[in-house]
Amino acid sequence: MDDSQPQPTTPPTSPEYKSTPSPKNSWGGLIGIIVIILLLIVGGLYFWGAKLSEEEAFTDTAAQDAATNQELTQ
Repeated sequence: MDDSQPQPTTPPTSPEYKSTPSPKNSWGGLIGIIVIILLLIVGGLYFWGAKLSEEEAFTDTAAQDAATNQELTQ
């Protein structure tokens, strides 16, 4: 062997640094998004139902007023 030339040294590497990290599923984020979407849907239905109730009450009141006016004119 020829000892006059030094051998190049390479730093030791562990296999975990060579491989790419595996993708992790974020179930917490997905569940959070689903909960937020459900809350928005339920809130929208609540306000839509309240609006329909107001319109129905207004229509019923207007119909009663019209019936009362017809009774008074007869």
